[in-house]
Amino acid sequence: MKKYLVAFIAAALVALVAWDTKAQTASACPTLNVTGLKADEGVLMIAVYTKSEEFFKKAAWMTAQKVSGASMQIPVCNLDVEEIAITAFQDMNGNQKLDMNPIGIPTEPYAASGTPAMFGAPTWKDTKVAYKAATAPIAVKF
Repeated sequence: MKKYLVAFIAAALVALVAWDTKAQTASACPTLNVTGLKADEGVLMIAVYTKSEEFFKKAAWMTAQKVSGASMQIPVCNLDVEEIAITAFQDMNGNQKLDMNPIGIPTEPYAASGTPAMFGAPTWKDTKVAYKAATAPIAVKF
């Protein structure tokens, strides 16, 4: 009986240490610093990509959050990659898509990480930023 009690206590300690490590990792997640939003309007839609071949095709992480001010801080956790690329838009009408005019120009505010080109769609090369080595918030400027 004593043997089983020791094994149970050991298992409980391992679980506690694993939970504590997860909690520490979550609090140390890189954060997106999203600025230039139209305050308190619409929903902020964010997609995070981890591979160049999946850019604009398959996001590794996504979120949709009600805009609560002109800037928002959003943690991005549990990605095991060196770099990421972020695209975002402010969904003003709640249809969950980036609206465009007849010639394909966005009619809702949009942004990307890194240094996207002033004209044209963002590319992986221009929007990728460090993720694992990020020591400061990752900027996403509208």
